[in-house]
Amino acid sequence: MTSVQSVSSLIGVGEIATAVLIALRHWSAKACAIGSWAAVATFIVTLSFSFTTPGIWGSVPGFALPVPNEVGFFIMKDVFLLGAALLSGAEAIAVARQGAS
Repeated sequence: MTSVQSVSSLIGVGEIATAVLIALRHWSAKACAIGSWAAVATFIVTLSFSFTTPGIWGSVPGFALPVPNEVGFFIMKDVFLLGAALLSGAEAIAVARQGAS
């Protein structure tokens, strides 16, 4: 059985590899595109936690809709990061298609 630390380390290595691929944009648009789309997948999975994790939504008196608590706000940052990864991936693919990688 795999320990929590092992899984955490594996996820960390994956995130660093994704960041390195995105950072290679100056040298390889294709690598950046791969990294960007890996980041998109990561942020979609992370955002799914906002629907499956109990207790991250709370109520505020006088406000009809539920709002995220501290943990929920931490997860919500991935909305912005998802947008940045989509933009980065689309731009890198456009450049790669032009053959200027």
